[in-house]
Amino acid sequence: MVSDDLVINYRSYPHQREIHESPARIRVVAWPIRSGKDYCSVADAILRTGECHYIWRERDLSPKWHVWLVGPTYPLTMQLWRDLKHMMPRELMNGSPNESDMYIPLIDDGLIEMKSADKPERLVASGLDLIHGTECGLWKKEVWGDSLRGRLSSPGRGPYSDGRGYAMLNGTPRGQYIGMEMHWFYHLLLLGRTNDNKDYISSFYWFEDKVRFDNREHPIMSPKELREARDDKSMSERDFRQNYLGEFLPMVAGEPILERYNPIIHVSEFEFNPAH
Repeated sequence: MVSDDLVINYRSYPHQREIHESPARIRVVAWPIRSGKDYCSVADAILRTGECHYIWRERDLSPKWHVWLVGPTYPLTMQLWRDLKHMMPRELMNGSPNESDMYIPLIDDGLIEMKSADKPERLVASGLDLIHGTECGLWKKEVWGDSLRGRLSSPGRGPYSDGRGYAMLNGTPRGQYIGMEMHWFYHLLLLGRTNDNKDYISSFYWFEDKVRFDNREHPIMSPKELREARDDKSMSERDFRQNYLGEFLPMVAGEPILERYNPIIHVSEFEFNPAH
């Protein structure tokens, strides 16, 4: 649900609009590099924050609306901060951006802040309505599981004030496993591919349909640039497939295995039939 009244300095592509329009509570996005993941996240944070201000909130919360944009480290949040200031409509702001602490005060006692995921123990003590995380493949699993996930379950928080905050998590694939343990980001992506979990939705741009996968198309980058990157001898085929095509490649103990195997493509669920 996107507000028709709020205009921001942002032009979306079809794969980005699909995420903006999704009603899922937790949207997980794994797109290749230069596909507009972070720009999409910043725009979505603004759009959904704008929607919150149309909803009456009875509880006495401070701030009344609370949004975090979270990057892997503070240096990696700088572009997010620049994009946020560039896109944020003045009618949503209640004062100037605070450059030292990287937050913007919003009308109706709202607040949107930049945070870093490099120290998960500091991402606590706040109930949140919205979390937008970027480059989540670089996060430790504790950032989401031990720190951020619980921020979304605070009484009175969430777009509908029902204690169910929303999140959008994006990242470039960083492998299916870390050692023998499934990567937490990959696990969330799998949750978003199941039809029985309506809270989650996932967007893997690279295999959404067979034609797109076979043709190695990129959502934004030109075919010529993609070919030149593929032919760059300083990059391995694995790095190209992971970074430019957005593939989650299997790894065990840090080493690639069975690179042509992907459980999302090659494994399906079937009802048990004792006759077979």
